Amino acid sequence: EADTAAALAFAALGRPYPSEVLRDAWVDVLFSHFHDILPGSCVPDTRTFNQGTFQRVAAATGMIKTNSLRALAAAVDTGFAGKPDDCCVCPVDTANGFGGGPGRGTMGGDISSATLVVDGPRPFVIFNPTSWKRDEVVKVSVWDAQTGICPGPLEKKTFVVKSPDGKVIPAQRTDFGEYWGHRYADLVFPVSVGPLAYTTYSIEEGEAEEPKSQVTLTMDAEGKDRINLPAGSVTMENEYIKVSFDKLSGGIKSLVDKRTGRDVADPDNPMGILEFVQERPQGGSAWVTGTPAKCVCPLELTGFGAGEIGGWSTRIEDQKPYVATVRANGHVSNSTFTVLYQLKAGQPWLEITVEVRWFERGSHETGIPRLAIRFPMGFTGESALYEIPYGTLERKAMNGREVPSLRWADVRTKDGCLAVLNDSRYSHSYDGRTLRVALLRSTYSPDPLPEIGDHRIRFAIAPHSEDVTTADLIRAGAAFNQPLQVVSTDVHAGKLPSVLEDGVSCAESNVIVTQLKRAEDSDELVFRLQETAGTTTTAHVTLSEALFGKVSAAVEADLIERALPESSAALSGNGFSVKVDVFGIVTVKVTSVT
Repeated sequence: EADTAAALAFAALGRPYPSEVLRDAWVDVLFSHFHDILPGSCVPDTRTFNQGTFQRVAAATGMIKTNSLRALAAAVDTGFAGKPDDCCVCPVDTANGFGGGPGRGTMGGDISSATLVVDGPRPFVIFNPTSWKRDEVVKVSVWDAQTGICPGPLEKKTFVVKSPDGKVIPAQRTDFGEYWGHRYADLVFPVSVGPLAYTTYSIEEGEAEEPKSQVTLTMDAEGKDRINLPAGSVTMENEYIKVSFDKLSGGIKSLVDKRTGRDVADPDNPMGILEFVQERPQGGSAWVTGTPAKCVCPLELTGFGAGEIGGWSTRIEDQKPYVATVRANGHVSNSTFTVLYQLKAGQPWLEITVEVRWFERGSHETGIPRLAIRFPMGFTGESALYEIPYGTLERKAMNGREVPSLRWADVRTKDGCLAVLNDSRYSHSYDGRTLRVALLRSTYSPDPLPEIGDHRIRFAIAPHSEDVTTADLIRAGAAFNQPLQVVSTDVHAGKLPSVLEDGVSCAESNVIVTQLKRAEDSDELVFRLQETAGTTTTAHVTLSEALFGKVSAAVEADLIERALPESSAALSGNGFSVKVDVFGIVTVKVTSVT
């Protein structure tokens, strides 16, 4: 993401490319790939040092993304938002009218949710970091500028979303709170953003006609509210899927793909719930998974209901029209957890966020506690498909043996299909009926306390038809790991249009543009492509002239960016064509005149 953002700002604006900062960040990342750091079989000092280098990488990449995208946003024309009447601004308050929020949302190298404008129209530019069109629900944060134009408590205000074509829709508020002395409100609304492109919206105070709810949450209660546990059903639904929950376990007892009519869940064995296992003691605990001594599933819940704990509202009626949330809270042994299930309008997957405060300790006397999330299915399969670097690998069901996978794993049969996406956990197991993903494991040698602390892990489960391709799954996994990027700006004229529909696009659906960066040794731009269907293909890639100027040359290169003596790359329109072999990886260096 940092490479891509910096390359876009370099190509469109001539902004200096941060080569040295990126190189140093890559050195830190590759150091963490040492064979005892990567799997977690290292001593405590090594882990502590690596956590420090990760913070350095996060700071560097977050800074590059933020500065590059803010520079692009400053060049985007946001004049459609209009300006507030200057005479309405209280001069004494103007110094406090630049919002707040620096630092909020920057964990892990993400972009700050800070906004830097006075009260009134608040433009946001939303960037798509991937090379295909995205239709999703996005979150923005507005802050309490309080410049005198629109006084009053932020939590009592309502907001609308205005697009450059003049359309106005209501924003859904999902949270409000305080961050270092400034009040904020989190708002969500649906957007459509082209491949490696952007769109612009303005957030304004006001009201708009509420659209027909695109996502619904129903919690049917039997008897009076708050008297014992309601025995009615809990259901979330959007255009694509319908989800029903088991309130005893907090898991999913029904997951219907409305496009196929198939229910991929097992009502007697809910999916998306946590499993606690205590392994028997053994030598080399950090290297070898042991035999279970006991297993607890489902875990005991202390609460189940609508909305997020600490969120602005847990009322059912506030879980619409774009996002609905159900939460399950519980504990096991010395640890506590929250599982959030979130369904968004227009998205054919259910998001699951696991938040754990883990206080479990392993020992030679008691064994090794571990936590996993399980996805039992309403059908059986002989194998699962797993993502590997720049490819996939099908593995037979191995009676629960753990195997590696990157951003997704997929089970596909004639009776049902389910993909499980993740953002940070890579040990999977499939036994023919249940897919598990390992979350935490408290080994005791060589590190006696490797997992203590707070953890946040995101998943998505996507039922689908047998027509879904490997390329579709790769795109889904990448999109889940690379959210749309939101940058606040002010009202201004700019040389770039308010909406860019296509930045970089590939005409062939089985070929994906996976990377954009500047070359290490020249000002050329480097594009990396991947073939996903097992078919030799001539790919045609088109570049936006607004961002990249006129393409004047294209040459095929190897993975370390040396031009190949025999290149299949050729100019094609304002872009290039190149041959991509079966499951191949291709690198193309492009020269443009800006």
